[in-house]
Amino acid sequence: GKYTNVKAIGVYGGTNINSQITALEDGADILVATPGRLIDLAMKRAVKLKQIKKLVIDEVDEMLNLGFRTQLTLVLDMLPERRQNILFSATMT
Repeated sequence: GKYTNVKAIGVYGGTNINSQITALEDGADILVATPGRLIDLAMKRAVKLKQIKKLVIDEVDEMLNLGFRTQLTLVLDMLPERRQNILFSATMT
């Protein structure tokens, strides 16, 4: 998106959540997030998950194998019913 008007923000644990909240205040077209940090930001009302139109999860099978099922379920429950889900995996047939 370097030469476009698309604003993308990445958020993940292990970094300062307050600076991520500040970055999100102006909104974003694309939000790349780890499940845990996305839940944290939703609980703090820094992101409005009911406005999501498309959900992309990369390596979904590995996330489930690594024990992220509860977090993924919680995120999915926070999203609007009408959305497009796009799930990727390089290892799943």
